[in-house]
Amino acid sequence: MPDTKSFERILGKVNIQEYETSRNFLNGAVTYLSPYITHGYESMPNLVFQFKKQGLTPQHKLYAEFGWREYYYHVWSHLGNGIFQDIRPALPEVTYQAALPKDILQAKTGLAPIDLAISTLYETGYLHNHARMWLASYLIHFRKIHWRTCADWMYGYLLDGDLASNHLSWQWVGSTFSSKPYLFNAENITKYAPVEWHCTNSILDQSYEALDAIARSNEILDNSFVLKQLARNNTWNETQTQIPPLLSLPPEALLKKYQVVADLKLFDMSKSNNFKLVHPWNLKGTRDQKVQLGILHTPFFQEFPWSEQRWEFVLNRLSQLCDVIVLGDLQKILIPYLKAHKSIRIDVQHTYNPHYADLLLEISKTNDTLMQPMDRFLANPDQFCPSFTKFWQLVVKKEKFPKH
Repeated sequence: MPDTKSFERILGKVNIQEYETSRNFLNGAVTYLSPYITHGYESMPNLVFQFKKQGLTPQHKLYAEFGWREYYYHVWSHLGNGIFQDIRPALPEVTYQAALPKDILQAKTGLAPIDLAISTLYETGYLHNHARMWLASYLIHFRKIHWRTCADWMYGYLLDGDLASNHLSWQWVGSTFSSKPYLFNAENITKYAPVEWHCTNSILDQSYEALDAIARSNEILDNSFVLKQLARNNTWNETQTQIPPLLSLPPEALLKKYQVVADLKLFDMSKSNNFKLVHPWNLKGTRDQKVQLGILHTPFFQEFPWSEQRWEFVLNRLSQLCDVIVLGDLQKILIPYLKAHKSIRIDVQHTYNPHYADLLLEISKTNDTLMQPMDRFLANPDQFCPSFTKFWQLVVKKEKFPKH
């Protein structure tokens, strides 16, 4: 299970020069820092400062990748929950489905790069960025599944699932946040992926012109012929792949393991009148003299459920930081408690995550609250930037920059 020592070990292995030359390859020298960045083990300014010691500059691709995350948060700060809707019009006259078909959920499409991507996601909670883009392009453009359905599904399994980065990336692939659909073919996979991912002579082995025409039509590439052949030969076992559930509550075993409570009356809160609220996106720091209260607000997880693997990743870290972890509708549990104890002073980091943002706003109205800003290493322009190019030019003042 990833923890602080794992984070420090992974951080120490990052080589920005190797990342520069190999990051697009599935076996390339990527950082594997994303779960820790998403959940706030370290601030972005501190990470960038550390990598500057290796010579990191705005001309490096790693700097630009960090910049994309900053840009997505810039968009989130301006659009709020609007990031969960089409930002630009979808491809005209294309109908998208609202549900994921069984062959996709069971990683049994018959296409190696798609099935391997899905099974890897289930098993590890992580996917290389190229694999994410291939999977997103296939689901949106070749299976005609709505990007929001797919984005919610992938988010729940990713240990680094970040609503801004994830959902806006899906929109970028789908062309509702870009000028054209992102497409890939068998040749692209052969170039960047190990041989077991290759799919020469499959339905993906077509020209980009042909695939673009499919993306702009209602044609579906579902590999049904291959699936029928597999079923006929008894090589397609419907029960073979277990689909990990997405859970709006942690499993009972994890609640007991990490001593999560649902009623603050059961915990002695008299240690101090200074409370630090620790939510899942600010898992940095150590225990101090404040009462450190881990907050799991169930309305958020009812809308965006997590895999058991991700629940344990977060609960493990919360248990290291907090005196107590409380789970429930905190508008009904925490707010009444704070209203009854007006002397309690609150320290918490701001977040745009739905339901949590409303909760923190309500807390700030009831108690003396120090709302810490989210950490950024690049400025957040007051003017909304509709493209990364515009954002980059404003904040870095460079005409040339690494492409996404």
